[in-house]
Amino acid sequence: MSENKNENSMKGLLDVLGGICAFLTVAVYAVLLIHANWAFLPDSIYNILVVCKVWAPLIVVVITGLEFTRGKSLVFKIIFYALVAAVVVSMFFPDTWAQFVGLINKNV
Repeated sequence: MSENKNENSMKGLLDVLGGICAFLTVAVYAVLLIHANWAFLPDSIYNILVVCKVWAPLIVVVITGLEFTRGKSLVFKIIFYALVAAVVVSMFFPDTWAQFVGLINKNV
């Protein structure tokens, strides 16, 4: 019974967290669209919102993926985590993706 309660609380937490992050992602995009027409943001806040624009969709996808993989097998979870790690590494090091694609194209 306690495991079921723990699973329900984790599902509720991920639901709330995912909803908040999704709302904030849309809000950031809306503020940046408004700022594109009427520049009203200071440079420091604008720079923060641009960084949020890049990372917020990934955060929403990861939270949704964690909620989806919550009841799945360990192999499925490891595959999801590896794919998320590959995306994050390629975002930190954009040249990594180009080198990886180039390596694959050489072998084909």
